[in-house]
Amino acid sequence: SSEVSRKLVIAAVATLTFVVIEVGVGFFANSLALVGDALHNFTDSVALLVALVALRLERRKPTSEKSYGYQRAGILAAFINAGTLVGFTVYIFIEAFDRFRHPHAVNDRAMMVTAIVAIVLNAAITIALRREGRHDVNIRAAVVHMLGDAISSAGIVVAALLIRSTGDAVWDPAISILIGVLILWSSWGILREAVNLLLEGTPTGIDPGS
Repeated sequence: SSEVSRKLVIAAVATLTFVVIEVGVGFFANSLALVGDALHNFTDSVALLVALVALRLERRKPTSEKSYGYQRAGILAAFINAGTLVGFTVYIFIEAFDRFRHPHAVNDRAMMVTAIVAIVLNAAITIALRREGRHDVNIRAAVVHMLGDAISSAGIVVAALLIRSTGDAVWDPAISILIGVLILWSSWGILREAVNLLLEGTPTGIDPGS
């Protein structure tokens, strides 16, 4: 619907704007966790934009070449979104392990403030799209992105508090590893369901024998 499209556009623009800010603060604060969270936010914005495109493609009527229409555009988009997250996680792990060997001093105050703003933004978008996500695997993939990022941002707040209290910058790559694990966990279900549907499998929750 037009309301869903409007929500996706607003969410994507807001997320992209915040990505630019978070990347800048991440480099300023020398925080891998913030930079990683910014990249995760960027994939969130891509997920939202792809969801918007897929939503519009799904409305197209069948043609002689596309006899089933474009109904699977949303499923393909969900597959791309989840696959992108899995690939992004590899970067997080490599960079985090390098920082375990060569710790970097970080600005914990900048980490904390930026992460709190990220929590508010991602939580708001998650709440706004949660109803639509129940009925569309593509939008649900975008919602999972946003929810996962809200949780990872909360982890950054905890890491900033630990760095401030202990003076040990190792908490920055440590929380980055946890963010990577969270990304893998949150994207796996969507990836598995999307592959199942693309292979003409029975959708989750449907019993063909009943």
